[in-house]
Amino acid sequence: MGSWKSTAAAEAYRCLLHADGREIKDARNEHVVRSVVSADTARAVLAAKGKLSTTELVRLRVRYFTDGLVLGSKEFVESIFEAQRELFGPRRKNGARRMAGAEDAFYTLRQLRIRPLD
Repeated sequence: MGSWKSTAAAEAYRCLLHADGREIKDARNEHVVRSVVSADTARAVLAAKGKLSTTELVRLRVRYFTDGLVLGSKEFVESIFEAQRELFGPRRKNGARRMAGAEDAFYTLRQLRIRPLD
């Protein structure tokens, strides 16, 4: 049995929550009987197969702003690393570490071992 990280269980679970929690209307399709997640939101999550956008990842995990020290493009993170080179050990060759789970190229100064949604 795979782990939560390796089996895309987070995406599947998010799809399940949105499918089960979608709004339900009455028989005439006029009034909402139960509204947890709007139908449009549920459709969007299911269309994305439960994956979060980069915007959602950053919004959900402020941790990358605090524990990652710096968040930005590879060039930006490298420039901060070079400016603060004396704070890092001699074996460290570069500063930019790719942000786990992001589709876009976001980098941090520290490699965080726990993924943003785990």
